[in-house]
Amino acid sequence: MGAGNYTTRSLYREMTFGGVRDEPMIDLWGCKVPVKVQIFVWMVFHDRIQATAQLKKRKWRGSDKCKLCDHLETTSHIIFQCSIALFLWIYIKENLNLTTNPLDCDSMYQDLLSALPAKKRKMFFAIFAGAMWTLWKIRNDFVFNDKLLAAPEAAVYKLLANLKNWKILTREEDQPTWKEFMAKLEAGVQR
Repeated sequence: MGAGNYTTRSLYREMTFGGVRDEPMIDLWGCKVPVKVQIFVWMVFHDRIQATAQLKKRKWRGSDKCKLCDHLETTSHIIFQCSIALFLWIYIKENLNLTTNPLDCDSMYQDLLSALPAKKRKMFFAIFAGAMWTLWKIRNDFVFNDKLLAAPEAAVYKLLANLKNWKILTREEDQPTWKEFMAKLEAGVQR
């Protein structure tokens, strides 16, 4: 096919490609995590989770403060800034030898993921998606069931349990890299 040739394929490409590539979302959909987690992470990136700041926009009458630390509860607060989130991200940073903690979705992708080769980027994205999902589940347990973690380290154990459950989604050729990352994360628990 030369340039300027009309084909069904070229028509489809023109109709479906809006001209902007959302690289983080392309990586997310290629990431080997459950679909519900992919959808959740998409919602985090687009500030669509039901944080109290979002609920206030819909005339919700409850408090807009984080139940744990009394700061304004936004998506970024739940996933990156609350004390449990900070603990978990520091744990990941230290054990995977990252240069910095993510402060929000943009910094997570731009500062930590975008420079990595595609295969490693998807592996890291899976781990980061696991952290986000773990933090969301912890927050919901506390808000709706009054179940607070006994210790911050419990967040790490919950993350590791999620990642172990998702191992079966990883392709055979990616298993050695996955095992390497898991070994680094588990080694931090044993220290």
